[in-house]
Amino acid sequence: MTVRPALADEYGGCDNLCEHHLGSSNVASRLAVHDIQKLIRNCPHLHRRETEISAATSISVLGRRDEDQSCLHRTEDSLLEFLRETVKPDHQTIETGCGLSTIVFSVLARHHVCITPNREETDLMLGYLAQNGIDTRKLRVITEDSADALPSVKDRFQVGLVDGKHAYPWPIIDWFYISDRLLPDGVMVLDDLGLEHIGRLDGFLRDDANWRAAARGRRWAAHRKVGDVRHSVWHLQPLRKSPRQIARELARRLIGR
Repeated sequence: MTVRPALADEYGGCDNLCEHHLGSSNVASRLAVHDIQKLIRNCPHLHRRETEISAATSISVLGRRDEDQSCLHRTEDSLLEFLRETVKPDHQTIETGCGLSTIVFSVLARHHVCITPNREETDLMLGYLAQNGIDTRKLRVITEDSADALPSVKDRFQVGLVDGKHAYPWPIIDWFYISDRLLPDGVMVLDDLGLEHIGRLDGFLRDDANWRAAARGRRWAAHRKVGDVRHSVWHLQPLRKSPRQIARELARRLIGR
């Protein structure tokens, strides 16, 4: 993941950026925004080709190691900026996956939970944050599969990000547990809408009365929790058909099947 080198440029420098977001009198917060800009710009390569599993699993399942396949998984600039605008100093936040979003959460939130089975990535992130003076005590890293870890997470959160294991049904599992832990008016962010199962989840949230659209980028969407998700009634829920299903049904009708 990457972001443009200077987020502050659009506001005419770091001082203006800090004042725009947090008020010129808050020195600590001004430094925090500067830290975000600098940390994102200098962030090391966190991900390997198989970022959702450990190196040992990569060997056993894929028959290879991925040390020579280093690459950044790009997060949209607009998503990082949305998180920067949304996360407040008193917020508790949670994400599945680890990346540039972890930097934003770690700097701005009061407490952040990061869940990923990839210990190599989290060790690199923790080391990078510590080397740059970020207090990692407020960052709780759980190096487990999210399907195993999330049921035991009992905290309540203002912001959640689903960007962990992308294979079906993990994004749905992540959303299910995180949505239940979100406080009223909390924000749920889904990344990688281009994957069909994540796009379909986004479509459901757009139509469900318990959620209200908050923001959207090319590959991500944010929804605000406005209803009682736990006690949803099945026959009142909107169920959207995917474009592939619609096309398949249309083709069957056209050929008389």
